[in-house]
Amino acid sequence: MNEEFIKEAFKRLKEIGLTKKDLFIREKALHKFLESELYDSNLNVYIEKDLGLIQFNKI
Repeated sequence: MNEEFIKEAFKRLKEIGLTKKDLFIREKALHKFLESELYDSNLNVYIEKDLGLIQFNKI
């Protein structure tokens, strides 16, 4: 990611009331989930972010 994109992402986070710390906590939780046994089952995980929708599919 380029620096301009990162600055814009953090600007939008601030606008919706989130901090960098909130973002990193959520990212850490996501990584923990992806490494868990739950992720190995047939689940669709939708994570909505300010910049778009990321869809993780594991079938």
